[in-house]
Amino acid sequence: MNGQLGIDIVALSWCIPEIRESLLRAASELDQHLASEADSTRHLKNARIHLHQAHGALQVADLAGVLVLTQEAESLIERGERGELAIDGPAVLALKRALSAVTEYLEDLQAGSTLPPVVLFSFYRVLLLLRRAERIDPADLYFPDLDIQPPAGILSQSDAADGDDIGMLAASARREFERGLLGFLRGDDNATAVRTMHAAMVRMQMANPARHAKAFFWMSLALLDALKHAALPVDLYCKRLIARINIQARRTLESQDPVADRLLKDVLFALARAQDLSPIASEVRRHYHLAGTVPPDFERVRYGLSDPVLVSQARAAVAALKKSWEKVVRGSTREVEVFAEAARGLIAATRSLPYQGMTELADALAAVPGALGTVAASDEAVSLEVATVILFAEEALEGGLRSGPAYDTRASELGMRLLELIRRPGSFSEAAPQWLVEMSRKASERNTLAAFVTELKANLRGCEQMLDSYFRDPAATGQVAGLKPLLDQSMGVLEALNFLEAARACAAIQEDVVTMVDDTRPAADQDRQRIANNLSALGFFVESLLQPAGQGAVYRFDEEAREFRTKGDERRISRAGTRAEMPAVRGGVDVALEVVGSAESRIGAQRSALTPWLSLLAAAPRAQDVHDNLQSCLMALERDSVLVDDIELKRRAGEALKLLASLIEATRSPGASDAEERAAVEAAGIDQLIVLLSQLAG
Repeated sequence: MNGQLGIDIVALSWCIPEIRESLLRAASELDQHLASEADSTRHLKNARIHLHQAHGALQVADLAGVLVLTQEAESLIERGERGELAIDGPAVLALKRALSAVTEYLEDLQAGSTLPPVVLFSFYRVLLLLRRAERIDPADLYFPDLDIQPPAGILSQSDAADGDDIGMLAASARREFERGLLGFLRGDDNATAVRTMHAAMVRMQMANPARHAKAFFWMSLALLDALKHAALPVDLYCKRLIARINIQARRTLESQDPVADRLLKDVLFALARAQDLSPIASEVRRHYHLAGTVPPDFERVRYGLSDPVLVSQARAAVAALKKSWEKVVRGSTREVEVFAEAARGLIAATRSLPYQGMTELADALAAVPGALGTVAASDEAVSLEVATVILFAEEALEGGLRSGPAYDTRASELGMRLLELIRRPGSFSEAAPQWLVEMSRKASERNTLAAFVTELKANLRGCEQMLDSYFRDPAATGQVAGLKPLLDQSMGVLEALNFLEAARACAAIQEDVVTMVDDTRPAADQDRQRIANNLSALGFFVESLLQPAGQGAVYRFDEEAREFRTKGDERRISRAGTRAEMPAVRGGVDVALEVVGSAESRIGAQRSALTPWLSLLAAAPRAQDVHDNLQSCLMALERDSVLVDDIELKRRAGEALKLLASLIEATRSPGASDAEERAAVEAAGIDQLIVLLSQLAG
């Protein structure tokens, strides 16, 4: 995976128009907000609604990292609606840049980019700074596969040696770790501090009997091993991460608390950036497929650097050049002027873009028509070189320029090569650089595969039409007579491409249809549904063939069920659940919560547990059992917020606890009359408490 799990480019292609339109409307409403009356929030509300609509489409395409950015933008706009944040000129500019970056990023994905969402961090950081967020971490945009379990050797790793007191071992190891952590945070002697924490983590790993925490201790040891071997820099992010590991380790060893998914993500993000100098870190990187999931320059601003209108004009000019050059090579002299006009259009667009190399390439293409008097367009070297330059320009404008600065440098190189060729066509013999050879090879492979995909899609459409006619009228068996040649042809293409599971699905469809036609009994609905599902799945599979490697679902044919469907990673198993007890409360009310998998799950259960008590608080603000249970839930939320590094949640839970304490004090004053108690309840801020609890529960 690439740090953005399971990107489905087919689904993304369907959703992009809706996402683009929603984001454009949101940006327009933000502009209108600046021109509206000072106290009006109507346009902010409209912007938030349009942005929320984009979220649904992003969820369909399974773009979790992108969703984090757009949700932060929506949160800022909502704060503006409530009057908590000024959505002024700079704020609107930051929001519009973020939304534009999302659109450009998605277009790049659709065009074949494999960059993970973490490259949007520069825009995410600006939005977080607008609301003065305390946690500003690129790992928020990083989504490794946490369902992958540690190797069997780690899961079955024996605990402390027989006769050792695990509790004593854990306590000793924790004290040793915290001693090293203190020196690490002070920065007195990082190397010594890391060695101390490393040795302590080895002992903590031995003292940990809980299966659900094996991955956490293994990853934490890998992080310390990376620091020990100087595979990672010691920076502020790293120090905060090690401090959080200390809190999680203490909670896990003392009370078997579940591990926070956010912490695991943050550790894997750090390991994804590590050099392969540490044996343990390298093993974790291989096991979780972290290589290449965090580009070294992920903080570089890639989007919003150029006017999208000019980029669109440049793309149109390149498309015109491509179409015209094909005709020029075939001998059409009238197309030479068309080619020249398209080249001038490309120059006009690229001169206003921040890509000098692309302007030089456009100038070289503009020189081609003038050179055709001395060199024929049909000359193999000239025709191939011009076609290659156009192909490169097409790829660069589809996202290559944003994915790497080298593209602009290469554009300049190609422009110089083309000028040199048309100046001395007879003597030009410079070998093409390796990157150009590789680009041409991949383009040829894409064209070949695209031809196969076109053929397969046409065959499958024909099969669908025949089956649809047969299902409507089972007596007309002649409707399916044409299925066999189409399925045989599709099977042959898939086998030639080595997609044997898909080829087997074709064979199964054919076998099932023959059985259905030959059987005198009416076909069962489940048999028809299976055939239709298999044909549909084949269609999705064929669509996915043009996606970059690693993007899109993996399909398999289940022989037993005779179904062609997506294949989940066999290494993945659901994480075991743990039962986490809430602190005991007075009044005999048991609020134990069943929590599955992670600290986030437990927090979700705790927030849900607030809802019934919130309703009771509004109805009976003086009830002691309501106070006790709310206090229990809030204390647990405040405690677990530290595990997930949610500073905002910790602050809100703390505020609610203070208000609740004031309410308890106000309602338990001896000798107070009902009127005095009601006044005290209002003075204690019960309305504010209910609003705060509603936000926490929601």
